[in-house]
Amino acid sequence: MEMQSARIKGSCRAMLMRGSSLLPWQRRLLDAGSSIEAAKTQAKMNEEPFMDVVVQTVLFLELCDEHTVEEDAAVAMMEQIAATLKRLEPAAKARFLKYIQSRAVQANTDEERQVLENMASNLGLAPE
Repeated sequence: MEMQSARIKGSCRAMLMRGSSLLPWQRRLLDAGSSIEAAKTQAKMNEEPFMDVVVQTVLFLELCDEHTVEEDAAVAMMEQIAATLKRLEPAAKARFLKYIQSRAVQANTDEERQVLENMASNLGLAPE
C-alpha cells in the first residue's frame, strides 16, 4: 500500500511538472505528504524540551546527596536513562550529544559543567 502511494505521489508530481491539473484526491495525497514532512520537521524542532528534561534529571541524580535520593535508586534510574538513550537513532543521538555539549558551555557551576562534559561517556553514548 505504501509503495503504491509513493508511485501515485510521483505520478502526481510528474503531472504538475507537465502543467497538468490534478484531481482533488491527487492534490490531497500530495498535501498529506507535505504535512507529514512538516510534522517530522516540527518534531525535530520540538525535541529540545525533552532533551532538557533528560539532562536536568541526570544532573539532579548526579549532584544530589544520598539524603535526597537513595544511592541505589539514583543508580537504577541512571541505568534506565542510559538504556533508553542507547535506543536513539544515530541522528537523534548526534543531536542529543550536541545539546549536551552546548549545555556544558552554559553550565552554572564547575560541578555542573563537569557532569555535562562526562555525561555522554557516563551514559554509554560517547562516539566510538
